Amino acid sequence: MIRGSNQSSQHLSQRWSAWIVRHARTVVVATFLACIALIPLALTATRHTVPDGWLPDSADAVQVQRLSATEFGRSDTTYYVLFTDPTGTLNASDPKFVESVQFAVRPFRAMAKVDSVLTWGTTRNDMLNTMLIGHDGQSSLAVITLASAPEGDFGTPAWLRSNLAPTALNATLTGLPVVGDDFRTIGHNDLVRAELISLPITLVMLLVIFRGLVPALVPVALAAGSMIITLAAMALIGRYAAVNVFTINAVTMLGLAVGIDYALIMVTRFREELAGQAPEHALSATLATAGKTVLTAGSTVAIGLSGLLFFDVPAATTTAFLGALVVLVAALLALVAVPAVLSLWPQRFAGTTPRSKRRLLQRIEGWREHHPLVTVVLCVALLSALAAPVLSINAVSPGIENLPPTAESRQTAAAIQQQFPLASTSPIEIVIQPERGAMLETANLERYQSLVRRIETMPGINRVESIWGFLPIGLTASTLSTSFILEPDLVTASRPFITSNAALLTVYPANSLTETEQHQLVALIRADLASNPADGLQVQVGGRLALDLDVLNHISRQAPLVLVWVITLTLVALVLHFRSAILPIKAILLNLASMGASFGALVWIFQEGHLAGLLGAEANGTTVMLIPVLMFCFLFGLGMDFEIIMLSRIRESWLQHGNTTRAVSTGLEHAAGIVTASAILMLTVFVAFGLSDLDVMKALGIGLGIAIVIDATIVRLLLLPATMQLMGRWNWWPTPRKSSEGDAAPAAIALEGINRS
Repeated sequence: MIRGSNQSSQHLSQRWSAWIVRHARTVVVATFLACIALIPLALTATRHTVPDGWLPDSADAVQVQRLSATEFGRSDTTYYVLFTDPTGTLNASDPKFVESVQFAVRPFRAMAKVDSVLTWGTTRNDMLNTMLIGHDGQSSLAVITLASAPEGDFGTPAWLRSNLAPTALNATLTGLPVVGDDFRTIGHNDLVRAELISLPITLVMLLVIFRGLVPALVPVALAAGSMIITLAAMALIGRYAAVNVFTINAVTMLGLAVGIDYALIMVTRFREELAGQAPEHALSATLATAGKTVLTAGSTVAIGLSGLLFFDVPAATTTAFLGALVVLVAALLALVAVPAVLSLWPQRFAGTTPRSKRRLLQRIEGWREHHPLVTVVLCVALLSALAAPVLSINAVSPGIENLPPTAESRQTAAAIQQQFPLASTSPIEIVIQPERGAMLETANLERYQSLVRRIETMPGINRVESIWGFLPIGLTASTLSTSFILEPDLVTASRPFITSNAALLTVYPANSLTETEQHQLVALIRADLASNPADGLQVQVGGRLALDLDVLNHISRQAPLVLVWVITLTLVALVLHFRSAILPIKAILLNLASMGASFGALVWIFQEGHLAGLLGAEANGTTVMLIPVLMFCFLFGLGMDFEIIMLSRIRESWLQHGNTTRAVSTGLEHAAGIVTASAILMLTVFVAFGLSDLDVMKALGIGLGIAIVIDATIVRLLLLPATMQLMGRWNWWPTPRKSSEGDAAPAAIALEGINRS
C-alpha cells in the first residue's frame, strides 16, 4: 500500500474490503440474478423512444403544433402513401390505377379516428388534385391524417400498413411517424450490431492483456451488467418521459466504454498489489487507490452529463439521467461486484500485466524529457491545426436526411419531392391570433388576407395555402364575415383554416430549395414579421422546419451555461481528488484542447467530406448540432479518465519522494500500460458504433474514437508530462512536499528546456 496515503482513506478501504470478503459470494450471486431478471425488461427499451423532445413548450414551433391540433384539428400524425405501378404500364390517372388506390385506402375512410383521407380524383378542389398526382403521371399520393395522437397499436406505421387493403400497386410510406419508426428500427439494429462486434473483440484483447480467461471476463461482464440495468431503467422511464431515439445507442456506447474501463483499472491494480502481499491486503490497497480513481472518474463523467439538464427539455433530461445512471452503475459494480470476484478467486488474477516499454516509446519519452518546451509548442500547434475546421461548422438539427438512403421514409420523401412539385411533406405553418375580437370579424379577416398576400410575395415560396384559396375569387372580408354569421355550417367546413380564435397559413417552400435554404426561409419569414409586425395580430411560425430551427437556437443559447457548469463542477471534483489547484486547471485545459481537435476532425470528415466515403457516411455540408453537444458532455468526463489514472499514479509517486520529474517517469511507467489498454478497448467500442447506419451515431462513435486516440497519444505521451515537467513543484500547489528531494524552480526548468532545445 502507498505509504503516503491518507489514513482515513486507508481505514475506510480496509473496512469496505473486510465487508466484501465476508459477503463476496452473496454479492456475486445477487448481482448475477438481478441482471438476469432485468434482461426481459431491458429488451423493450427501444419501444417507447421518440424522434424529438429537444424543445421546451414555450418555443414558437411547439406552440404552433399545439394550436394546429386544438384549433384546426390537425394532428401531427400525417401519413403520405406513394402509389406506383410495379409493371410501369398504368398511368396514375388510369381508371384501374385510381380504383386500386381507392380500394387500398377505403378502410381508413370508415374509421372515426382518421380525420381525413385525400387522394387524386376524390376532391373537388383542383389545387389539391394537382398536388396528389406526379408530374410524370406515373405515381399518385394519398395523404392520411389521424384525428388524434397514436395510442397503443393505433396510429403506428405497422397499424397503417396492416390496414391498407392489398392491391397490385406498390405502396410506400413517409411522414413523421414513419421517420420515427425508421430511426427506432435502424437504431436498434445498429445497437445489436455494435454489441456483437465490440464485445467479442474486447474479450480477445483482454485475453491478450491479462493472459487469463477470468480476468478478461470480468470487464466484459461488468459492462454487460451495467448496460442491462440501465436499459431496464430506460424501458421504464420511456413510458412516462421522452427518451430520444439516439439516447439508447449513445448511453449503451458510454456504458460499454466506462464499464470495461473501470473494471480494467480495478483488475490491473489488484494484480499489481497481489504480487507483494496477501490477497486481503491487496484488495484493501486496490480499493484505496484504484477504487478512489474509479469514483473520481465516474464523478467527472456524471458531471459532464449533468450539463444536459440546462437544456431543460425532456430528451436532454432523460439522456443526462440515463447516461449518469449507466456510469454510476458501472462504478458501483466496479467497487462492489468486482472486488467480490477478486476476493473469491484471487489465484485466478495472479500474474503481472506487462509494462515493458517499446523502443519507439522510450525514444519519444526521452526526447520529450530533454525538450519539454518544444514538445508543448509542437503539441499545441498540432491540436490547433486539428481544431481549425470547427470554425466553419454549419450546425443543423437532425432530420430525415440522417437516415440511410435505403430507409423507406427517406426514399418515399425524396420521390415525393421529385415527382410532386406542388406537394411538400414539411410545409411551414403560420398561426395567427387576433389581439382583439374574434378571428371571424371583418377587421381581422382583412388583416389575415393582407398577411397572406404579403407572404406570397416572399422569395423561395412555392405557394401559400389559406382559407382564401378555397373561396370564390373576389370574395371580400366583409362578405365572408357575414357568411360566417348567416351560415353556421360554413364555420364547421372552414375549421381546417380558420376558427373564431385563430387562422392558419400553410407555406410550401419551392422544391428547388435545399434543407439549409428552407431553414433560411423560415428565419426570413420570422425576421420579416419581427421587423414589420402584422397590425392587430399575434403571429407564430411553426412546422417541422421551424422545429428544426428552434432546436438549433435553443441548444446554441444554452450551450454557454452548460460549459460553465461542467467546467466548474469538474474543477471542484479534481481539486478534492488531487489536493492541488494547478493540476485540475491544467487537466481541464488539456481536455478542452483535445475536444477541440476532435470536433475539428469531425467537421473535416463528416461536413467537408474528407474520408466520408471510406467511412460510409454522407457529406452534405452540415453537422448535426446534437453531435458536438453529446460529445462534449460525454468527453469531458471520459477524457478525464486517462488524466485521472496518470495523475493519480504520478501523485502517489510524488507523495513518496517529492520529486516531480521522477514522479512523472514512475507514474508513466505504471500508468502507461493501463491507459493504452483502456484507450484501445474504448476505441473498439466507439468504432463498432461508428459502423452504424445512422449518420448521427456514426459521427458520434467516430468522433469519440478520434478524441480517445488524441488523448492517449498527443496528450498522454507528450503534452501532459511535458507541462508537468515544466511546472515542477507548482503542479502540487498548495500541497506541501513530502520529502527534501525538491524540484527545481519552474523558471529554471523552463530555461533548461529552452537550452536543451
